[in-house]
Amino acid sequence: PVPPPPLGGYTGKEPISLSLSIPVPPGKGGGVEKIELVVQLPPQYDPYRKYPCTLSLPGGRTASEQLVFWTGDYNPVLEMRQGHAARQGFIVASVDWKSEGRITYDFSARVHLLVLKAARELLRSFSVDSDRMFLAGHFEGARAAFDIATSHPDQFAGVIGISGGMGKYIERYKDNQHLGIPVYCVVGDRDQFRSSIIQPVNLWLGSKMYNETTLVEYQGRLAEEFFEEVPEILKWCKVHRRRWPTAGEDFPLDEALRHGGVPSGGIVRSRIAESRLHLLLAHRDLLGVHQPAGQRRGAKPRHGLGRNSIGGGSSRDRKSTRLNSSHSSVSRMPSSA
Repeated sequence: PVPPPPLGGYTGKEPISLSLSIPVPPGKGGGVEKIELVVQLPPQYDPYRKYPCTLSLPGGRTASEQLVFWTGDYNPVLEMRQGHAARQGFIVASVDWKSEGRITYDFSARVHLLVLKAARELLRSFSVDSDRMFLAGHFEGARAAFDIATSHPDQFAGVIGISGGMGKYIERYKDNQHLGIPVYCVVGDRDQFRSSIIQPVNLWLGSKMYNETTLVEYQGRLAEEFFEEVPEILKWCKVHRRRWPTAGEDFPLDEALRHGGVPSGGIVRSRIAESRLHLLLAHRDLLGVHQPAGQRRGAKPRHGLGRNSIGGGSSRDRKSTRLNSSHSSVSRMPSSA
């Protein structure tokens, strides 16, 4: 599809507001529920290039307040927002996922539908790189982000959770033979949700078969927003892209034709994604094109993050332990005066 025309009159002072509609179950009155999706574009946004995107789920904040965490406040002198995401060219969006009368995540199909529809609307309305869309959240929003991203690993390039726990269905995902999604966890060592994060990370999230997991633990801190971690999160985002499936290969058309085309007898379907035609093959060996070793199930990931690649700051106020090629654990301590 042709990219949308340039946005006339957009200054970045106020976020763009879009309206989403999701159905209400008949048992709850039926009809349609209207929900607002707010979007902040980077300075000098160009609809003819692709941008990474962070869809952030708020905890106790509103969706508009959640954007400020990533993009910063508007500076009328410079006529731009000065936050880390704005300076590094990220599109940031937020949606208030909580239903009326609730402040906690209820693991409902409604929230899953809402978040996936918000991600779809971002791809349709803005020049978002679908291979670099990240799901993030704070507190209960992080709890929702962990659950939604690990249950839909083909939709996101990674998930970032700040001061939020993991629980319920996420314990059952370890038996699924699905794509591993990179995970970035930030938690204080005195946070009440710390144990609910440490346990799944140690049991399966950090395994080579599933994910590249980074756990950042702040010494002596409670459940906080950890604004100082934003630059490190964006560095982490820049080296990750959405993984392609390992079962039922998805090959670009030009690569398939370069290797001799589609043999007779192959079970083939076509689809259009991001203006590119792909061939979805039912069996991976039909074309005789082998998957790169870095993407084969059980092989080492291509982006194993260790101490030198994920952190800033001096060695005096940071400690890091390399656990394996796919799982890094970082411990940050306040530096002495």
